[in-house]
Amino acid sequence: MRQAIEWQQYKAGGYVVAVSAAYTSCECPSCTCTDKRNRPRQAQFRCIGCGYENNADIVGAINVRRKGRTGPSAHDKKRIAREVSTGADVPFARNCGANSENQPLGVA
Repeated sequence: MRQAIEWQQYKAGGYVVAVSAAYTSCECPSCTCTDKRNRPRQAQFRCIGCGYENNADIVGAINVRRKGRTGPSAHDKKRIAREVSTGADVPFARNCGANSENQPLGVA
């Protein structure tokens, strides 16, 4: 499935970014505070830094989407192309302070 998606994106002039899900449900999409205490219960997210609240799965999805949308640097594009051609799993992460607007992103 992944190869089919990558091939379609390649033909369309795009690329696929594999995003590491690590800590995405513990990082606040509003202020980027990342702390395990942001998850008082399994399904609940409440930021200890700014008070932002939402379902933990939605918070994780918002953060994964944001990481994917920032896109890779030129260096990372070369690394991704090399690792995709060898079939390696490519986690991609960005600096969590890159959201200059510091606003939570909605889920499309």
